[in-house]
Amino acid sequence: MTLENLSYIVVILGSIATGSYFLLRMYNEKRKYYRKKLHDKWHNEGDILLSQFETHFIDLELEIDIDSGEIIGVLNSRNLETDLELKNISTNGKLLFRTGKIELSNVVRDGKLIKYGKLKLKLDKHGNKLTLKKIEGDSIFLPEKTVLWKEDKHAKKLVKKILKKHNDRNIISST
Repeated sequence: MTLENLSYIVVILGSIATGSYFLLRMYNEKRKYYRKKLHDKWHNEGDILLSQFETHFIDLELEIDIDSGEIIGVLNSRNLETDLELKNISTNGKLLFRTGKIELSNVVRDGKLIKYGKLKLKLDKHGNKLTLKKIEGDSIFLPEKTVLWKEDKHAKKLVKKILKKHNDRNIISST
């Protein structure tokens, strides 16, 4: 092997290593972005597009460890047909990139662990919608599939402001 061939090999390996470094860094940054996006309150109540198809209303509050992807949180579910509710159910799981799995369980007074099921999570690419799909569990407590939306604090403030202006106009016009 000549020195020229050896220099080509070194340049090629250096280029591959540099490219791999930057790709891995971009992947880690995007993964942290999705983990931060998932760390919030989610619900499907009030969804005007899919509400006619919903079987359950879900409130889900999640906390994500940014480095490890560990998920912990609390789930509340209400069946629309039977009006049965699950309240303050513990969620534990792991988020890989935009998808993850969570287990739903609760510990009762005598220390017994009750498992309610498993759900698959999938966050959309913008981080605004969270799709839940039941892997296992009872349909009385959990939907087969549903889409959750992030609780938007800014939208709530905007709606209150618009309603206040609207009410103020009605008061002025009626006097």
